[in-house]
Amino acid sequence: MQTVSKKTSIGIIANPYSSRDIRRLISSATSIQTGERANIVERIIVSLTTFGIDKVYMMPDKGGISAHLLRNLDSLQRLKKMDIPEIEFLDIPITSTAEDSELAARLFFEKGVDAVLILGGDGTHRVVAKEIADIPMASISTGTNNAFPKFHEATLIGMGMGLYIKGIVPAETVLHRNKVIHVTVNNETRDIALVDLAITNDQWIGARALWNMENLKELYLTFCEPTAIGMSSVGGLLNPIPRSDPHGLKIVTSTPDDCEQSVNCPILPGLFEEIGINSSDKLELNTPYEIETKQGVIALDGEREIEFSKNDKVVIELKDDGPVTIDINLAIEIAASQGAFIKQRNTKKNDDFSDVKKNHFEKQQFEQDESAVSI
Repeated sequence: MQTVSKKTSIGIIANPYSSRDIRRLISSATSIQTGERANIVERIIVSLTTFGIDKVYMMPDKGGISAHLLRNLDSLQRLKKMDIPEIEFLDIPITSTAEDSELAARLFFEKGVDAVLILGGDGTHRVVAKEIADIPMASISTGTNNAFPKFHEATLIGMGMGLYIKGIVPAETVLHRNKVIHVTVNNETRDIALVDLAITNDQWIGARALWNMENLKELYLTFCEPTAIGMSSVGGLLNPIPRSDPHGLKIVTSTPDDCEQSVNCPILPGLFEEIGINSSDKLELNTPYEIETKQGVIALDGEREIEFSKNDKVVIELKDDGPVTIDINLAIEIAASQGAFIKQRNTKKNDDFSDVKKNHFEKQQFEQDESAVSI
């Protein structure tokens, strides 16, 4: 009986407004233009074409990315005769708000895509992560602060995604579960943070982007790297916590003059702030922490989202039930080490990766058997 191979697909969310918030007015951050965002998506699709991915679903937009991309792909097909995957733009209302990303992610989940690609900053990734459950994601950093998405060239991200989707590299090796902070108010789950949850004594949300550190009181971090920009840089320069560690970091802050210790941090690209440190402690997994600040605003991954008063009970908890990400570097390294990109000219020509995949796993089995014999 003839078997029918499963159609492979990905979803792409390219936020046209990431990196265009108020923080751009007070820092020297770079703003990625519409044409370059379209070029990034094009490079992803070209990479996926080499792996035989069948379909790409994409969030539509009014910022010009979709129109730019279609022109680019049309020219590419005419000039190079490339058989690119089918492109389908989701039929959704465009509000030019975070609701577009949220709805697109929900539809990707319903369509059962194999992976999701996100162009955006920490805020865009947070919105998408809440909707796609365990669908693996890959990231392109196009926001103001990009602590969660790692920096990769788009071509390599397409390669890593293709290797995973086609099963050329083992999912259990290249997929990683991320930590996440859950916040509840009066025992009601309100939201999550992928990287940082900041507590300020602001009286209202105002402009959502958090940039003024004068009112920062508490900071909870899932991980913090010394090379980060943004809230997590406070922890990264004070006490680095890798993504893989089974804990996070809690920091209580104040004005530098009132503290014995302070850290000079890159809060935005080209903008440093001195943060006074009252205390810092390990943030344990699956342990509820009631915040100390009595009234203020909660910012999630750099965006002020929740107001609370002295009558509210706010609890945060670090869990390891966050989104699943594809380790792009590891996927390419494994595939290269197994010869997955090498085509032998003295063998029959193959137009897809089925033979490469077979050779890859046969080589793995041979190495395992040889190792067992030597023992």
